[in-house]
Amino acid sequence: MPIVELDQVADKSFDYVIIGGGTAGLTVATRLSEDSNKSILVLEAGQDHVDDPNILQTALYASHFGQDKYDWGFKTVPQKYGGNNVTAWNRGKGLGGSSAINFSCWTKPPRQDIDDWEVLGNAGWNWDELEKYYEKASTFIPSKLSDQELFKRGDHYKQLWASGFGNGPIKVAHPATLSDIDIKVAETYRRLGIEPSRNPSNGDTSGMYLGPNALDPAKNHRSYAANEYFYPNKDRPNLTVLLTAYATKIVTTNPKGGVVTATAVEFAHGDPENFHRKYLVRAKKEVILAAGALKSPQLLELSGIGRRDVLRKIGVPLKVDLEGVGENVQEHLYTGITFELDENEPDETFDLLRDEVQASRHKELFAQGKGVLTMGFTTFVFKPLDDLSDRAPEVFDNARAYIKQLKEEGKINKTLEDQYERHLDRLERKGPCCEFIVFPGFLSFPNPPAPGKRYMSWVLATNHLFSRGTIHSTTNDPKIHPEYDPHYWEHDIDTKTFIDMVRWARKVANSEPLRSKLAKKDGKLVEVNPGPEKQTDEEIGDWLKKYSATTYHTSSCLSMLPREKGGCVDTSLKVYGTSNIRCVDLSIFPINFAAHPLSTVYAVAEKAADIIKAEAK
Repeated sequence: MPIVELDQVADKSFDYVIIGGGTAGLTVATRLSEDSNKSILVLEAGQDHVDDPNILQTALYASHFGQDKYDWGFKTVPQKYGGNNVTAWNRGKGLGGSSAINFSCWTKPPRQDIDDWEVLGNAGWNWDELEKYYEKASTFIPSKLSDQELFKRGDHYKQLWASGFGNGPIKVAHPATLSDIDIKVAETYRRLGIEPSRNPSNGDTSGMYLGPNALDPAKNHRSYAANEYFYPNKDRPNLTVLLTAYATKIVTTNPKGGVVTATAVEFAHGDPENFHRKYLVRAKKEVILAAGALKSPQLLELSGIGRRDVLRKIGVPLKVDLEGVGENVQEHLYTGITFELDENEPDETFDLLRDEVQASRHKELFAQGKGVLTMGFTTFVFKPLDDLSDRAPEVFDNARAYIKQLKEEGKINKTLEDQYERHLDRLERKGPCCEFIVFPGFLSFPNPPAPGKRYMSWVLATNHLFSRGTIHSTTNDPKIHPEYDPHYWEHDIDTKTFIDMVRWARKVANSEPLRSKLAKKDGKLVEVNPGPEKQTDEEIGDWLKKYSATTYHTSSCLSMLPREKGGCVDTSLKVYGTSNIRCVDLSIFPINFAAHPLSTVYAVAEKAADIIKAEAK
């Protein structure tokens, strides 16, 4: 059934009601609808942008941010440890969720990072089990880039990307165009001893590789949940989607034996001005929560499921006392470091798009499969801090001592104790926590680009942060977003790691052959951000705390963990204290990992669908 109107949903009944038509929600909905005897409804709060060129062109990075049509525009509270800065947490608003506006990077975690999920108490959630779902979700398609010279230099890229994929809906390919900057950086990495990753698509990610994107190379279009999962199956009579349907709470029975059963979902429809009018849709089997990590905790709290103290403050009667709701929030942070290119170098970079004439020209080139709009984030390095910094052992020893002190003083609970043990273990085994992505253009703060200049930037991301935050409702009004507090920079190891990553990026920039491509002044590289004056730990650290940002990878606020360890869902993704509410989105990750989460969200949703199907038999 295609997208429907309100009267086809309100006061009706469906077997499965899915809250959120984003990355996970549409994946689960499509798979559940394979059983023609089951009826599935998806309530999506945004609109449908499936034919919108602003969505389909993946290289229009961040152009959607701040536009109400595409972006929810969430923001953190001022960060206590980060100079009271407020960070924008942009998220996709519309069918497909953030898979419609993200940077489309298709990376997978290290095998051991996923195995940590099982170590933390989740039997059956390990790399070997999840790997088949990565494959089920995706298909690798060779692109023009696959035939370029860089792929023939002994890096066995064709062999690398021949495995780790199946025949799934999401098309994965390398962008059609690789900049000369990417090539020069890759050659510089080699000279510095950074070896190619042995198997980045199969859990062995440490090193350098050219990563693919969620991309259909036939048209150079974004491949995402709406156009690959939902639209090819939208005419199934048992699959229904209602747009601009904003869920306000899950209606449950009164607790019996400490367990509640979801019977319906309450929602508003249309413009926010109409929020005073609520509608109900009944769930005959299950309510599946897929509103994303930034909204799913709020929906549970508004439904009476959460921490007693939080529900008391917002005036919602407690139905299930679940301490972990909105806790254990984890994140990746990034910053940009930018160098000016030598004016005699011929590179075309994303900087051209700042000029209206050039932007128009490259839109025309895009239609021919050429130009900067066919480039992407492709050159990745994932390395342990040990390989980048001489003081890594000192940083790690200080972290161990600090965690030991917190334990002895009783300042961390069992959840954090177990997770910090995992983090310390990752340090011991040299997990690739430090990420460097080449960006052919300007991407940093605070100093702006100069007119007519071209740049290269690194996106530096820390992936095993010790900081843990919270997401909690501050009112029982569903229109008001919850309070987002990631506790950025709370732990010194996060800051020290980032500082040494900045120093390593500078080292690479000053190494050949990359150095020859960069502009110089008085024999020194023209570093725009953070700037050559930032040299000491304190100077670099202050800049980081002011100008770093989210990677949009917020997770773990409804962690899959044992209930006594702060968990919110069990290994079947069912919310504790309920008989038929599940969560299937990024919220359930028990601990974050060294990768972009897009591929893993699809894999988790695929596994969730199989779990639900098996229980329904």
